[in-house]
Amino acid sequence: MFTGLERNILKSLSEALLPESESLQVSPKQAEDFDEDVEKYFGSIPSRFSLVLRLSLIFIQISPIFFFINPFRRRVPLPFTRLSVEGRGECLKRLNESPFYLVRGMLTLLKTVIILHYCGREEVKNAIESHIDLDGKRISTPKLVEENVLEFKELPEGLREKRECLEIECDVLVIGSGAGGAVVAKELAEKGLNVAVVEEGFRYGASEFSGEARDMLPLLYRDGGSTVTLPPISIPVLPFVLLPMGKCLGGTTVVNSSTCYRTPDRLLDKWTGEGLEGLSPDDMKPYFERVERILSVHPVSLNLMGEANAMTMRGAESLGYEVRPLNKNASGCDATGVCQYGCPIDAKRAMHVTYIPLATQAGAKFYTGFQVVWIVRNGNRIEKVGGFVLNRDREKIGKFVARAEVVVLAAGTVYTPYILLKNRLANSSGMVGRNLSIHPASSVMGLFPENLYGWRGVSQATGITEFFEEGITMEGTMVPPFGAASCPFTGKELSDVIGEWKKAAVMGIMIAETDSVGRIRKVPDAVPLLGKEPLILYGIGEQDKNKMIKGIAESCRVFLAAGAAKVSTGILSKPWVTCEDDVKDLERLASKLKANGLIWTAYHPQGTCRMSEDPKKGVIDSYCRSHDIRNLFICDGSMFPESVHVNPQISIMAFASRCADYIASAFSGGES
Repeated sequence: MFTGLERNILKSLSEALLPESESLQVSPKQAEDFDEDVEKYFGSIPSRFSLVLRLSLIFIQISPIFFFINPFRRRVPLPFTRLSVEGRGECLKRLNESPFYLVRGMLTLLKTVIILHYCGREEVKNAIESHIDLDGKRISTPKLVEENVLEFKELPEGLREKRECLEIECDVLVIGSGAGGAVVAKELAEKGLNVAVVEEGFRYGASEFSGEARDMLPLLYRDGGSTVTLPPISIPVLPFVLLPMGKCLGGTTVVNSSTCYRTPDRLLDKWTGEGLEGLSPDDMKPYFERVERILSVHPVSLNLMGEANAMTMRGAESLGYEVRPLNKNASGCDATGVCQYGCPIDAKRAMHVTYIPLATQAGAKFYTGFQVVWIVRNGNRIEKVGGFVLNRDREKIGKFVARAEVVVLAAGTVYTPYILLKNRLANSSGMVGRNLSIHPASSVMGLFPENLYGWRGVSQATGITEFFEEGITMEGTMVPPFGAASCPFTGKELSDVIGEWKKAAVMGIMIAETDSVGRIRKVPDAVPLLGKEPLILYGIGEQDKNKMIKGIAESCRVFLAAGAAKVSTGILSKPWVTCEDDVKDLERLASKLKANGLIWTAYHPQGTCRMSEDPKKGVIDSYCRSHDIRNLFICDGSMFPESVHVNPQISIMAFASRCADYIASAFSGGES
């Protein structure tokens, strides 16, 4: 619960952050229960992040002392809550323009939470016409065998009384149910093996997918969508990077934008040339085709693209840039525009509506709310795996232990190495947790003279490939008005952007890293805030910063060519461009700008248990098998030798299909 002071700070902050404007004549002050909604959100996210947000509120309260905002010329500056609305607005403006990324980061966290709930209010949705039509339509999916998906509010009575572990016996134990784990489970179960999957998250269905970000982020995302990377200790001035990851049955496939790329042939050829077996384009083609058939992968149709994404096509074509509709794993899409918050009609062919139902039909069992903590090794084999059983309130209600002939670790690029590091496993190479790539991203927003209602289309529909060989991917990426949280504004300017969001088109820019460096590390459990969770370290390199600025500049050109009146760059020192001369000014800024002058997010973590035939250079071999532990396979984004340069969903699934074939052949040959 909020203290009276925290609630007062929140009210004062919201009022100054989102004042009434000509384009949006609704303020948080007019909503009596607004702060109660925000308070409920604070209670729904992990305690360490709630604490960070609370500390940020306290920092806002004392921030005037740093700027000497003192309208009454008092010797001691007033606290934030005692300033006038104008004084609070000036304070927020200075915080937003601070050269210190940590200061801006605290404000951005609070701004995001406030806008998240503000844009979900009925009076705001009415004002900006952002209602999403959910007509109850559901797309048919493979039938899930309900008894094969298990969840516990409490352990069976006999186990509770004796304080015993819930025991699982199987041929293959899969840890994680995302793009890697679900595919392995389905393929091996259909080959007759006894498969069990343990998943820390829970199962949610379309009936629970409201399409509202404020509801779905705590439900479907790890840390409520607030996971961040930290700069390496050696270079602490680098920015924090938001790295959202799914945590539910189906993993991040439930909350991604459903964009589907195959691994580029040039990378497969490169890896083959480096000695990896069976990864040539011809070798991998049948696996890509198998996955794409099950997921119904096809290009976005023009009628689903929406007007905002069409602007991307128009601007790129007028500049002569190569642009095309993106391939999506969707069937019966109704363009509700909320892919990142779970598809409310099950049109997105995520794991929970494709591979997982098929796996249950073949007999695989999925245990939800099962958190893996320890792994026992006996020689060069895993003997058993154990951890806690959780209920939906994240309470530990018991323990479990699982024994299997083969263990497939598919907990994701962050948590797979963390589990290995915590248990001191499979790391004779010293490569576990290293080589992290995360596809750093940013975005620009163009405001057009006409209404586009961009959220009435597929959220990510068009891709500009003109600069792909330079490591820059540009994609039309429209989201509901909550997306205005990524714009570097406060006060009336922010209110105006939200009020005019119906005129907005958004371009996401994603880069394949050149000189950025990342790593996953284990922190002792006793360390406050950081203990019991992986530490994600990541530093943006100078070349990658310049690459991002080029992507931002080119995206601005695309929107200006399409007729945008002005374009928000996301760069504090050059927040708007309105003409080609402004874009050239932005490009000239590249050498002067630091990485912490941009707003960063990231997606698609990869590479932390990379593949190599040389046990000294990698954690697993060409078939995802650990060099150190003969019955351990690693099958998620961590397995790639380097970034695949594109959304890795299809790559992970194709490699997982191939891994499953290898495991099945090893079983049939008597080797496990």
